[in-house]
This record gives sequence, structure tokens and C-alpha cells, in this order.
Amino acid sequence: LHAKAHHFDVGIYFEANGHGTVLFSEKMRECLSKLDENEPLRLFSNLINQAVGDAISDMFAVLCVLAYRGMTIDEWSSLYTDFPSLTTKLEVPDRSLIRTTPDERRIVSPEALQKRIDEYMNNLGLEVGRTFVRPSGTEDVVRIYAESHDTKHVEQIEMSIRGIVSKHFEPSEGDLKRKREENDHGDQADLKKAKVEA
Repeated sequence: LHAKAHHFDVGIYFEANGHGTVLFSEKMRECLSKLDENEPLRLFSNLINQAVGDAISDMFAVLCVLAYRGMTIDEWSSLYTDFPSLTTKLEVPDRSLIRTTPDERRIVSPEALQKRIDEYMNNLGLEVGRTFVRPSGTEDVVRIYAESHDTKHVEQIEMSIRGIVSKHFEPSEGDLKRKREENDHGDQADLKKAKVEA
């Protein structure tokens, strides 16, 4: 998301894990520098920590916007409904086999896996419900995110998506047969080598 935010004069992004910030392009910073030093937008831009996007400066920025708009924290909070959600991890043989869109909300490869996830969610028929699967950046696992209007459905979605992803990574009969043949071939080569050395 950080790289995408650089494509705009003002790029704003926040991630579920707490990362995020507001980025101003060089062109925008130049425009802001021409404003009166007490202009609210110029002051606001100086408050943002573009380098690391720390939560303290982000919260000060939110408070400034609320004060400027004459809104209370309760009014701001009422703009968003937080649904129950769950993020879990699932060990997989190779997380790099899953590639996602830049916002990590859809799998682009393997396409069949995203198709199965979409089919499941469509068949579920919930008014509120979504799920994402993405590879971890630090462990050989995939992260599964599930969200719905109640905890029961969140757990149901997570468990079902876990099953879909696990099944996708299960070796097929053909894979198992190839592995057995490779092992048999290796065993025969070792036997021949042992006979030659004897």
C-alpha cells in the first residue's frame, strides 16, 4: 500500500496491523510551502510523519481534522461500524505460491483458489461477510482474515476458508505417485552404487 500511496499528490493508507500514514508528493509539498504558514492544510501536513507513519502523529492528525470539522470523537466513531473479525494463520508448504493484489484482498495466483473462495462466499449468502487470504511476509504461513456481522459466522467463514486453502495445498494422487517413483528411482540408484563399490 505504501508504494501505491506514492502515486497520488496526497496518498492516505492504513493497514489492519496499525501501519500507515499520509504521504504528500513533491508537487503537493511545493504547493503547501506557498501557503500562509498558519493555513490549516500546511499545519496539518507538518504534523504527519511521512517517514514512518507513527500512530501518535496519526492520532494527532485525526484530532486536528475533527476540531477543524467541529466533530466529536463519538460522531467520528459513528461513521464506521466495526464488525467481528478474526485473523489466523495456516502453515503451508510454500507461501510464495500465493500472490495477491497490492491491497492483499484478492488472490491473483493461483486463480482457482480465489475462485473457490468466491464460490464459497457467494453460496453463503450473507449480507455482511468477507475474507482475505494472503501470504505472511515473515513466516511460511498464510494469513486468513474473516469478517461478518456476528462471531458465529466469522468462525464458520474462517474454518471453511482454512479447509479450502488446506485442500488446495494437499498433494494430488499424481504428485504422490511421482514422489514414490522419484524415491524408488533414488533407491535403485543407491543400490547400484552400493553394488559397484562392493
